[in-house]
Amino acid sequence: MLVVPGGNPTAPLESTEVIAWIKSVSESTEVTMSVCTGAFILVKAGLLDGRQATTHWGQLARLRKAAPNIDVRDKVRFVDAGKIVTTAGVSAGIDGALHVVDRLSGRSTATWAASSMEYKWNRGPEPGQPDKK
Repeated sequence: MLVVPGGNPTAPLESTEVIAWIKSVSESTEVTMSVCTGAFILVKAGLLDGRQATTHWGQLARLRKAAPNIDVRDKVRFVDAGKIVTTAGVSAGIDGALHVVDRLSGRSTATWAASSMEYKWNRGPEPGQPDKK
């Protein structure tokens, strides 16, 4: 698994070495996940082309402009696009991470992890249910 954090991603976005490394490493990951504006790094690496994705609510318009070939989702905490999971802000990153734990290790493990952190997990839409666009 590879987690690409957000915040101020200017330095990694300007580094061809970082972008190449992320693209290379993601080829062998089961899941590559971005938190918040880390989605822009995945865009630069070409990992979101033709996929659904999200980012922090304050950056959704910028993401749509930067990557018109991505189906940018709003009003969601995370988007699971198979190998790639993108999340909105920081706490949504926790929801996305717990979702990945659920996928890889089962619901009971993810529920235990949320409980041990005293965190109220927002699981997002149930499988097969549409998200809000």
